[in-house]
Amino acid sequence: MLVREPDYAVDGGGESIVMLVDRVREVLGRLARAHAGESIVAIGHGGVLDATWRIATGLALDAPRAFALPNAAINIIEGDGQAWQVREWAVTSHLDGLARYDELSER
Repeated sequence: MLVREPDYAVDGGGESIVMLVDRVREVLGRLARAHAGESIVAIGHGGVLDATWRIATGLALDAPRAFALPNAAINIIEGDGQAWQVREWAVTSHLDGLARYDELSER
């Protein structure tokens, strides 16, 4: 059984989940303050997206992931640097009808 241990960091300078979430929270806040009233685009990997969802929804760091993280999805959050809301998550409709590379190579 997989267990999320938010304080666990790999020996040798690894980052714990708590450290990652704190870093993501700080960057999101900095971006929100620097671009108040504007829309911005940020691109990140699954760990950053997981942290972003948890920050925006208040999901506990040790709770299992119960939300999708599909590749190339569009996720929209809104906030002021202190409070966040998820507006859209895991939107992949822009990918509809596109073939994957491995599907093309089979033809």
